[in-house]
Amino acid sequence: MWTMILIGVVSSVNRCRTAHTSQSLWSMTSTSQMAGALLVVVSGFLLLTGAILVGTSSVIGTRIETLENDLSHSAGVHNSLDNHRDGKPVKSVEEAMTGTETTIIALREELKLLTLGKNWLSKQAGYTATFLRRESVEKDVSPVDEMQIVVRHEPFAVRLDWLETGRRVAYTDGENDNRLLVRLGGSKRLFGTLKLDPRGRLAMQNSRHPITEIGLLDLTNRLLTRCQQDLEQADKVVCQTLPDEELSGRICAVFVVEYQTPALSPNHRSTQISVDRAWGAPVKMESTGWAEFTTDVTTNESQIVESAEYRNVTFANEISASQFDLTTNPVAISSN
Repeated sequence: MWTMILIGVVSSVNRCRTAHTSQSLWSMTSTSQMAGALLVVVSGFLLLTGAILVGTSSVIGTRIETLENDLSHSAGVHNSLDNHRDGKPVKSVEEAMTGTETTIIALREELKLLTLGKNWLSKQAGYTATFLRRESVEKDVSPVDEMQIVVRHEPFAVRLDWLETGRRVAYTDGENDNRLLVRLGGSKRLFGTLKLDPRGRLAMQNSRHPITEIGLLDLTNRLLTRCQQDLEQADKVVCQTLPDEELSGRICAVFVVEYQTPALSPNHRSTQISVDRAWGAPVKMESTGWAEFTTDVTTNESQIVESAEYRNVTFANEISASQFDLTTNPVAISSN
C-alpha cells in the first residue's frame, strides 16, 4: 500500500516538473490545473502520513501487548517463587518469624517501657494507691489482700493500712533502728506499736518479700533485671504481647513471659505484667509457679505464686514525714 501511494506522489510531482519546464507556473493555461496538481501532492502526502501513523500504531500496539504478556508471565513466576519455595508455601513476614525472633521483639518493647518507667518513677517524690496483693507462702495461696499504700522514694518510706482490720505498718530508712513499725487492729491495738525486723520471721510470715522491697520502683527494677536476663537466653524463653488493657482508666501494655524449665526460673513458670503506656510503670503483675509445686497433685495446672496490683495511683511532688506516723490517719495528697 505504501508503494502505491509513493508512486502516486512521485507521478504528481513529475507532472508538476513537466509543466514547469514547458512554461512558468504563473503562465499555466488554467489556474484550476495548478490547484489540481497541488491538491494531488497534498493528498498524497496526507495519505502517506496516515499510513505511516497507522503502521506505527499497529507496531506499537503489538509491542505493548507483547510486553504486557511478558510482564504478566514474569509476575506470575515471581509470585510463584514468593509463595512457593523448595516446593513449600512461604508464609508472611510475621508468620515466618521464629519464636525466638518474636520473643526478642516483645522483650525489647517491654524493656523500653520499663526503662521509661524507671526514669519516670525516679523523678517522683512518691505516691498513694490502692494496693492489692496475693501470695503463695509455703504452698498456701492467700486470699486477695487489699490495703492503702503510701510510698516516698527519698529517703525510702512506706506505709500500709488495712481498712477492714485497722492494721497499720510503716517503715522508714534510717529511722527506728531500721525496724518495721506495726500497730494491730481491733482489740490487739492495746499492744501498742511493735518493732520488728523487716526480714524476720514475724514480719515475713505472710509475705514473700520484705516491706523494703515493696512499691512500683522496686518492682520496676526487678522486672528490668529479669527482662535483661531473658534477652540473653531468648532461645529458652517465650515472651509475647497481648492486647492492651485498661486499668483504673489508664491504657496498659500487657506482656507474658514463660520459661521452659525450672532451671531458668526456679520460682516462676510464667509472669504477666501490665505496664502503663504513659508512665512505663508496671501497675499489675501476676506470676505462676511450676506444676510440681502445687498443693493439689491431681491437677497439672500452675498455681499463683504472687500477684500485685496498684490501682488509682496518685503521684505527688512531696510526701511529708507525718504520713508515716502510725498514730495518725494517712492524709490525702495532692497530685502533680
